[in-house]
Amino acid sequence: VPSGAVHSFYINGSEMININSNNMYLNSTILIKNGNGQDSFTNSNLLFSYVGTNQFMHAIKSRHSNSTANNKNAIDFSIWKYGVDTSNNIASLTTMSITAAGIGIGVPTPTNTLHIKSDYANANTGICIDSSDSNIYQMMIFPYVVGASQVGYKFRINNVSSSIDAITIKNDG
Repeated sequence: VPSGAVHSFYINGSEMININSNNMYLNSTILIKNGNGQDSFTNSNLLFSYVGTNQFMHAIKSRHSNSTANNKNAIDFSIWKYGVDTSNNIASLTTMSITAAGIGIGVPTPTNTLHIKSDYANANTGICIDSSDSNIYQMMIFPYVVGASQVGYKFRINNVSSSIDAITIKNDG
C-alpha cells in the first residue's frame, strides 16, 4: 500500500489475485468467476455501495455465450435509480451495455455500433451535444410523434435565450 494511503484492498502491478479459482488463467491480474448466461442479469461482478453500507448499489455485470449473436456477450453497467429500486436493492436499470455488436445506451442488446434508446415523449432522452459547461449552447436530436403510429425526428438548437427546431424530419421524408 502506498505511504499515507488507506485501502480496504490494494493490488500493485506485479501482484496477482485469483478469486474463486484453483489456478491462474492467462496471467490475469484478477479473475472473477461470477458472470451470467446470455440472457441473465442476476449476478453482479462488481458492486459500488453508498458510504460503506449495502444501500444504493450500482453494479457492473457480465453476460457470456457461445452464440453467434454478437450482442449476447456483454459487460453491463447498472445504476441505482430513485423510484425504480429500493434502498437495499442492487441497481436494476441497465444504462449501458458493451457488446461485440456495439454499445447500447439504454439498450442491453444493441444491433448497431452505437444504439441509443430514446423516448419520443421526452426530448431530454435524445442525443445532446453541448458546447459549454453551462448547458446553454446545445444541439439536441430526438424522436417525436408526428401522428398515429408515425414518428419523426427533430434537430433542436438551444442558445442563451432561445430554442429553435432547426431541422424536422417527418416519417414521409
